Amino acid sequence: MKLLFFAAGLLCLIAAARGADDEQPVREVVKSFVTDYNNGNFKNAPSYTIDDWVHINPGGGITRG
Repeated sequence: MKLLFFAAGLLCLIAAARGADDEQPVREVVKSFVTDYNNGNFKNAPSYTIDDWVHINPGGGITRG
């Protein structure tokens, strides 16, 4: 049982250490989206979307890619 708790604790430490390194790129993508959203133009959409992105707007219009 002690080994199980040790292993779980070790995995939590590894995940926490890894998460700190991976957080900044994710924050940059979110900031880019929020900036475009606030500006209302989505000029930088290629920086936070993928090639097969499909957007359905509130009016029912569809934008692909």
